[in-house]
Amino acid sequence: MEHLKFLLLLFSLFQVHLNTCMSQQLPDLDSMTDKQALLSFKLQLSDPQNALSGWTQNSSHCNWFGITCTTNGSRVESLQLGSLGLVGNLAPSLSNLTSLTTLNLSHNLFHGQFRLEFSRLSLLQHIDLRNNSINGTVPASLSLCQNLETLRLQGNKFTGDIPSQLGNLQRLTILNFSINNLTGSIPSTFGNLSSLTSLGLARNMLTGEIPSELGQLRNLQQIQLSENNLSGQFPASIFNMSSLVFLSVTQNNLSGNLPIPPADGFQALPNLIQVFLALNRFEGFVPDYILNASSIEWLDLSRNRFQGPIPLFGNMRKLTKLDLGQNLFSSNTSRNFQFIDSLANCTQLEYLMINSNRLSGEFPSVANLSSDMQHFCISDNLLSGGFPQGIDKFQNLISLSIEINSFTGDIPRGIATLRNLQSLLVYQNMFSGEIPEIFANLTRVSDIAMGNNQFSGKIPICLGDCQQLQTLDLSWNRLNGSIPEEIFKLSNLNYLILVNNMLSGPIPSEVGNLKQLQVIDVSENNLFGNLTPSISGCSVLLYLNISVNNISGEIPNSLGSIMPLEVLDLSYNNLSGPIPQDLENLESLQMLNLSFNHLQGEVPTGNIFSNSSLFSIYGNNELCSSDQEIARNLELPQCKTEGRERNHLVRILVPTAGGTLFICLVFCFVWTLISRRKKKRVKSSKSSLSVKGLPPLISYSDIQLATGNFAAKNLLGKGGFGSVYEARFNNGDNGTSTKNLTLAVKVLDLQQTKAVRAMDRNQVFETVDPRLLKNHGSSVQSSFITSSGDSSDGISINTDDDHIGRKYEECLAAVIRVGLCCAAQSAKDRLSMRETLTKLHDMKKYLLS
Repeated sequence: MEHLKFLLLLFSLFQVHLNTCMSQQLPDLDSMTDKQALLSFKLQLSDPQNALSGWTQNSSHCNWFGITCTTNGSRVESLQLGSLGLVGNLAPSLSNLTSLTTLNLSHNLFHGQFRLEFSRLSLLQHIDLRNNSINGTVPASLSLCQNLETLRLQGNKFTGDIPSQLGNLQRLTILNFSINNLTGSIPSTFGNLSSLTSLGLARNMLTGEIPSELGQLRNLQQIQLSENNLSGQFPASIFNMSSLVFLSVTQNNLSGNLPIPPADGFQALPNLIQVFLALNRFEGFVPDYILNASSIEWLDLSRNRFQGPIPLFGNMRKLTKLDLGQNLFSSNTSRNFQFIDSLANCTQLEYLMINSNRLSGEFPSVANLSSDMQHFCISDNLLSGGFPQGIDKFQNLISLSIEINSFTGDIPRGIATLRNLQSLLVYQNMFSGEIPEIFANLTRVSDIAMGNNQFSGKIPICLGDCQQLQTLDLSWNRLNGSIPEEIFKLSNLNYLILVNNMLSGPIPSEVGNLKQLQVIDVSENNLFGNLTPSISGCSVLLYLNISVNNISGEIPNSLGSIMPLEVLDLSYNNLSGPIPQDLENLESLQMLNLSFNHLQGEVPTGNIFSNSSLFSIYGNNELCSSDQEIARNLELPQCKTEGRERNHLVRILVPTAGGTLFICLVFCFVWTLISRRKKKRVKSSKSSLSVKGLPPLISYSDIQLATGNFAAKNLLGKGGFGSVYEARFNNGDNGTSTKNLTLAVKVLDLQQTKAVRAMDRNQVFETVDPRLLKNHGSSVQSSFITSSGDSSDGISINTDDDHIGRKYEECLAAVIRVGLCCAAQSAKDRLSMRETLTKLHDMKKYLLS
């Protein structure tokens, strides 16, 4: 006993000494120190709203905005500056506010660490710093604030472990550290927070198991632990908390069966209203104590591995939202009827998700379910039979998802009455028949997906009434006809997917009106016509696929202005002309397919064209590349570039020009020689021409007019070198009458280059205008007339004249043949400069021989 008295005396003396030391270290704190502390705090802040403009030295701080003082003095009791956009650090001077009970700086832009001298703030009851950018660790010294009741630090950047010392805060009722970067485990000392009613630790990086000690908190109503990395099994003690109202452990790594608490004293969760166990690895059957929790309004068990027959929920009469999606629940036709019958007791049900399970058999009528239904999803199962009956009862329905099943038959027209419907998903079933005209009243619908069925007929025009439509997917059906122009007036459309149907007609130019369109896929149809340049109006387009159609014409240069474009597929069409150089501008392009068309000319080399693995041009036989490496990689011929032609320019042009000049001089000589003899045969020449009935001058426009612009009805026949048309001249010009004159006009087919090269001189003169020949001697006339089948007017000439004339004829025929070959449309059929030069040299030698 004497020893005990001595220890007590010693402890008392130590306490007195400690208080004396503290009194010597701490300055006297009063209203003036509070005022200076607040002014110092203000100096470190940016105040965009000027909320603290009244904080001045000459005014009483008790009258300042956000300040409340004590009733028996002028000490600061409350500092509340929430949602003012304040920027700055938490100044250490706030530690001088020793009478402070409430600190609320929430919803601002405070940063830096939370480092106050909490030993001097022992009266603090409420700390609210949520939704700022405060970093560092949570101070363990907060445990010195023994009067603390609420501690809200959510929505910041705190890191590190949660201090276990916080378990000493016996008066704490609300603790929320959600939406931070906290690590480590949940302290088991939290089981000592006997006054705690709400625990929020969601959206951190916490690991480990959920402490079973939390089950000791008889006042705890809310547990929010979602979006962490918690693991292990769920503590059985938590399901025995009769006070629990809200429980969320969504998106963790919790596993195993849900616990089966001991039967003795089990409360069966009498007050539990909302339960979120989604996105974990729970398995096994759903325990009866959950199915019997009659107060539950929202139950989310989705994305786990729960199995067994789909549970019956007849006892949850207050149930409004039920999500069992993405589990392993099974059923047959009988169990489906039992399940729907049990839900008939849930008269307030608004949200039913049983998608992605193993439900099979026919699905019963849902007409006895709550008329408040807003979201109905039974997709991705093995269900069969017809379209579920009774859906039209849900007049508040927002989304209807029955896709990825084996439903058959028609789409009921009763869907047209669901005026609030925003999403209609029925794709990947076996529905058939025509798509009914049900969309005129669905003015709020934003998503329609009916692909992968067996629909036939035309696309309903009434889709144009769905002005809020963003996604239209009718792919992989048997739809025919043209794409209605009304669809291209849906200004909010983002996705247009019509793949693999039998649609025909052109792509309307109105497609350029779809300014929000991101995806166009109309591949594998029978579309034809040109690709409209107006498609560049789709300025945010990411994906364009028009492959496997009959689109013709050239690729519009305007495609090069759709800068966000990532995928462009125009393969397997009838496109011609060059690849637009403007496609090099598409820096975002990741895949380009132009294969199997009729494209010509040089392949660009910039951006995507510099990486042969990102684009395909196979099946275009008239493409080439000026880049030797690209030509080799793509197995293309190498183009003759301007640079290479320039290297031979002097060597080609000089001899060509010289040879041409020489030939012209020889022609002039022959012309003069023959013209002297022509005077004796002028009369005969005129007679020959008169016999042929050919006027001296006929313009090309006269021929066009006489042949009806080469109309098919005037076509007399086709030959190896071209076509022959009947030309009727009804008036004359240039002083020569052609009235009531009918001639045969031959139009050369310059594509028949090989045939042109093989023409003899008589065939050449048969195809040219005789006026080219009329001044060049009777031999020419005779050849012309004879080849025309009328030799009676041929005129004989002497031997010398005949020899010179024949040489002229042969040279002239050769020049015409060279000219025709050089005018061939295809580059591969045209004579090269070397071949042309060789032939001119041969003509020169022949004339000089």
